[in-house]
Amino acid sequence: MYELLEYEASILVDIHHESSLLVLADGLGMDTIIYNTLRLHSDPHNLVLVSNYRLPEARFLTGILEKNGIIHSPGIITAEVNNKEREAIYKRGGVVFVSSRILVVDLLMERMPATLVSGVLILRAHELHEACQDSFAIQLLRERNPQLFIKAFSDNSLSLTSGYNHAERIMLQLGISKLVLWPRFNMQVVSCLNESQPDVEEVRVKLTSEMIICQSCILDLMKASLKELCDQNPTLNTDDLTLEKALLPNFDSLVSLYVDPLWNQLSSVSRRLVGDISSLRRLLHLLIEGDAVNFLTNMEGLRQAALAS
Repeated sequence: MYELLEYEASILVDIHHESSLLVLADGLGMDTIIYNTLRLHSDPHNLVLVSNYRLPEARFLTGILEKNGIIHSPGIITAEVNNKEREAIYKRGGVVFVSSRILVVDLLMERMPATLVSGVLILRAHELHEACQDSFAIQLLRERNPQLFIKAFSDNSLSLTSGYNHAERIMLQLGISKLVLWPRFNMQVVSCLNESQPDVEEVRVKLTSEMIICQSCILDLMKASLKELCDQNPTLNTDDLTLEKALLPNFDSLVSLYVDPLWNQLSSVSRRLVGDISSLRRLLHLLIEGDAVNFLTNMEGLRQAALAS
């Protein structure tokens, strides 16, 4: 790994001494912060659990740590690992990637030595909700070991600001009192990034003639479906159900806002139209963002479903 930037080192200092929720602006190097936190705790005298991760992510981080000379590499506990192997991994110490579901079972069955746990690292904290297993696992751990630290990480500040007191609820669930915010406009971040201005070269790839034909057909189908939906349901706000609005990312949410209160009153044709519009939007997105094989597979799937019905 490269040498830490000044603001990255400051972030690690901020979260080192106590339990905290780190909210980092997207693109400021959350992977680097997590890697260095794991590296710090990769010691057999610690037992630090990592929760709410993706398995490829755990394998990647483990591989990077091993490549950079960390002798006590993290353990990864999956459903394929039997009970005795789990106990051995826990007792081995260091960093252990374990899902909240497995952790809860091991705690209840007393296969997990909770008193030996130094702390828990929770990735993607913005995904947590009140009834999630991560919160239950933390509660069980705290009952058995009140001294452990909890460090939660998120680089999706938008999710944490949606809803009512989302960040506060997460902190309450995890028993965290310190919120660490590092926005992009932080003076230390601005000063650090301004030293190396990026050289951006924009390349635009034109649509092929076949893609233009597909795009035109999909747009025509969307326009016809929207018109039929509005004709069948005159009470809907036709100003928002237009082709221009249908190209916006939040259009599905907008449609739900109008049709959900009336869903039981809609005819089967209207319900089918709502589903068709959503499928066409997804197909239009795949045409631009996906590859040809994926686009064809999805289109054939829709065609077969239509024939079956």
